[in-house]
Amino acid sequence: RKAAAPMLYKLRGDEKTTHLIESAAIPVSQLVNYFKLMYEILEKYGLKFSIIGHIGKGVVHTEPRLNLKNKRDVELLKILSDEASDLVISLGGTISGEHGEGLNRSYYIKKQYPTIYKLFLEVKKILESYNILNPYIKTYFDENQVKERLRFGKDYSEHNIVEDMNFNWSYRDFITEIDMCNGCSNCTIPTNILRMCPVYKFDFDEISAPKSKANILRGLISGELKEDVIRNPLFKAIMERCINCGACTIECPSNVNVPKLSMEAKAIYYKNQRIPLFYRLSSNLDYAKILTPLLVRFNNYFTSLGLVSNSLSKLINIGSDIKKIKLAENNLFKKYKNHSNKGDRKILLFSGCYYNYIEPDISLDTINILERHGFQVILPDQFCCGIPAVSKGLVDLAKKKIIKNIEKWGDIVHDIQYIVSACSSCTYALKNLWKSIIDDEIIYEISRKTKLISEVLIDIEFKKNKYNDKEKRKALYHEPCHLKFQSGKNFSLELLKKLEYLEVQSLDSNCCGMAGSWGMYNKNSLISQKIGDDLKNRINKKGRDGYYLLLTDCPSCRMRLKSISKKPVLHPVELLDN
Repeated sequence: RKAAAPMLYKLRGDEKTTHLIESAAIPVSQLVNYFKLMYEILEKYGLKFSIIGHIGKGVVHTEPRLNLKNKRDVELLKILSDEASDLVISLGGTISGEHGEGLNRSYYIKKQYPTIYKLFLEVKKILESYNILNPYIKTYFDENQVKERLRFGKDYSEHNIVEDMNFNWSYRDFITEIDMCNGCSNCTIPTNILRMCPVYKFDFDEISAPKSKANILRGLISGELKEDVIRNPLFKAIMERCINCGACTIECPSNVNVPKLSMEAKAIYYKNQRIPLFYRLSSNLDYAKILTPLLVRFNNYFTSLGLVSNSLSKLINIGSDIKKIKLAENNLFKKYKNHSNKGDRKILLFSGCYYNYIEPDISLDTINILERHGFQVILPDQFCCGIPAVSKGLVDLAKKKIIKNIEKWGDIVHDIQYIVSACSSCTYALKNLWKSIIDDEIIYEISRKTKLISEVLIDIEFKKNKYNDKEKRKALYHEPCHLKFQSGKNFSLELLKKLEYLEVQSLDSNCCGMAGSWGMYNKNSLISQKIGDDLKNRINKKGRDGYYLLLTDCPSCRMRLKSISKKPVLHPVELLDN
């Protein structure tokens, strides 16, 4: 049942699976009668429905699909509840065989236990005479209770809160996505079984939970909240607790795309608000291409000075760790200048801002590996993938960068076999994000052809370089969020396990807490560090077994690993091109 019920949440449209007759327990000998008569009740009202449960114990969950924005279906709540409870009781069953009575079934307790119901009232009065603890369950008797306190209800209406959508979807799609959140609260499970929302998992603040984003947006489109809420800093604060890791979208039973909802909401907010300076700077790192080596040295020198670094940190509201981030004197394009090769299969390398301007040697390692396997690597002029901008709500800026990339690449996209990157976030952007911003065939072709470097190498006979050490190197691998949720398969870990000279083990870790530049921002630094502490503890625990190398594909994960551990931190390609 726990697998079946979430699958029903995925059904789109105004008719939703409704947990109305969900906990009946019938004597096994009466199950045939129950099914026969329950089918008659539901078919009488022309309803679609599902029945799931634990048949061996007679516990049956009957789930009609109702549109609770519709007056007729709201009225059916009462009618169906009455008829279902009468049927269950008449067959010698109970209306609450597995779950509590709650708001749905309290009214029927008196029918279920007519002779001792008055004792329930007396016990409640003795234990809690003020009736303030769970006042609407067990001893609450209101025949219309099942129709009250609904998420939607017969008076529900929708209001257009924005004229033009920022993402590639209609306003109706926007509303449908919001409605898909049914309040099941799986996103607030605090265990590490699921990654879910790493921010909520470590701060337990309701505004961090993915469902909070859907709830506030539902409040806006229904008119329950006034439209000026959009301009409220608290609205922005709630949406900015989403770090666009993608975990909730995959692990939510309804697959609600909360990151896309949050990014749309942030874009709506920033339409008429001042954009923070740090947001602009961190979303335009690709402008570093215009800096000469002399200017880079000048920049690195002054930002490394304590006084200057601290002053800059205060100016743009970022942690003083900025002095640890230094631009490469010669970016990838300058190092690659005049390079040529004649492989049989063409590949476009999308190196990404970090591996272009901060650690270009990782992109050079990627190029060397691809050329060694007979690929011709093409490195056209390119701009940021857009994730830093869109994660902050700067969708227009992200769109401009996508368009610039397409203009620079021209017909190259049609002539190549793959678009390859060593950055897991860049591949996530090209595969998934671009499609949600621009609806164009060239975008879908880019999505189909984009692969992480390890995904390309796993499909071919990988040519390993010789390694001279007698002993295997032992490494711990941290899987980035944007890799985990773009393919469902970790090609990097699979590839690393093929290396004879490497013993690698996954950290099975949560998000590192950096989330690109999100963790650098002063107001996020505390929770970011808290999330990172979990990763640090895992490294320390496994590090006792002699694992001394740390591996990851993501630039911001790489930064976090370097800040929490003294172990060497490498990208997988640095080992592959050893």
